[in-house]
Amino acid sequence: MLIKIFGTVFSKTFAAVANFLIVILTAKYLGAGARGEIALVVLSVSIVALFQAIIGGSALTFFAANHSLKRLLTIALSWSFVLGVIVSFVLGYFELIQPDLLVELLLISIPQGVVLIFQSVLIGRKGIIEYNVLEFTRSATLVGTICLVLLGFGKEDLSWIYAAYITANLATVGLGTYFMWQLPRVESDTLIIPLSKKMVRFGIQVQLNNIAQMFNYRFVYFVIEKWKGLEVLGVFSVAISIAEILWIISKSIATYQTAILVNLTDRLKQATNTVAFSKMSLAFTSIALVVLLLIPESFFVLVFGDEFAYIKQINFYFAPAILFLSFFGILNHYFYSIDRNSINIYAALVGNVLTLGSAFFLIDNYNLEGAALTYSIAYVGMLIFLVVKFLAISGLKLNDFSPKKSDFQKFKTLLSGGR
Repeated sequence: MLIKIFGTVFSKTFAAVANFLIVILTAKYLGAGARGEIALVVLSVSIVALFQAIIGGSALTFFAANHSLKRLLTIALSWSFVLGVIVSFVLGYFELIQPDLLVELLLISIPQGVVLIFQSVLIGRKGIIEYNVLEFTRSATLVGTICLVLLGFGKEDLSWIYAAYITANLATVGLGTYFMWQLPRVESDTLIIPLSKKMVRFGIQVQLNNIAQMFNYRFVYFVIEKWKGLEVLGVFSVAISIAEILWIISKSIATYQTAILVNLTDRLKQATNTVAFSKMSLAFTSIALVVLLLIPESFFVLVFGDEFAYIKQINFYFAPAILFLSFFGILNHYFYSIDRNSINIYAALVGNVLTLGSAFFLIDNYNLEGAALTYSIAYVGMLIFLVVKFLAISGLKLNDFSPKKSDFQKFKTLLSGGR
């Protein structure tokens, strides 16, 4: 179990580091404007993936163990392709992505949807090692290809960058296909139509939360791009990429937390463990955040270029959002683990209202500082909502979240696999 958890943490960390290296390279060699365009394309791919994952994500994982792989893949691949095309054209029609980037969006998102399907099946069939291999392969191929394009061939053209994304996805699809052939066959009497209905029902609830969270997380990108331009968005997207590295801490802890909670039936232990994990996440993230805020402005100029000197100031305004999310993510996984995902959906909707209510005013009047504050306002609102719900369901008190001497022993017990 510890090996699989370590492998998952390693693959996620490697993916984040690879993405950050890509941010550095593209920002330094292509500039803020190009960085902004890449951020919009990657965001659009993420939006497409949200709809592809209705069947290709958690629902596929849930049904993978006891249903025919052939039928599951037939349903998931068909859904992924159709939704990938539809959502891409919708984004182009409403000019949420530049129409001349529609082909690139399709060529990136369709194979990436297939990778998602393969990884979801592997989780459902307990193929955690193979899942991590696919995660590592895609990240390594992507960053390796971009390094070759920019540093080896000196191609400072965005079309080459998009070709690198396509190449990485196709290479991962090839390896994933091999893994699918190696899986044991499971027979099931469930026909495709009834199975499809079950998967759609299951997946929609999960994805409603993810879609609402994506709105909170990326809506400001569109506002910045429309009102401030691609260069300003490029600077802001780099600041977000830095924050995402810090969020690996809470995501890794939340993954481990889920593995423990779903195997517990004692609701009180689930709640007290969640409190301990939330303190752990907040403590480790706070340490990393202090280190980030101490980094001098000259470092960002050296790494990214003169256009990105403003990142240090953005980080100070973004710091509350980083801390709020490190806490919020743990409570979010608690409700998921006890099958109360509807609470997470309501929390995300609270964030949607706060994002809409603050983004336009703050970005218009306070530029990128306002964008960073928009995140903080949304996340503190969602966090308050989840804390209230958590206390009501668990029966614990607010002061249970305060630091205690016994926390260190609790951390040690949890990390050693205890409960």
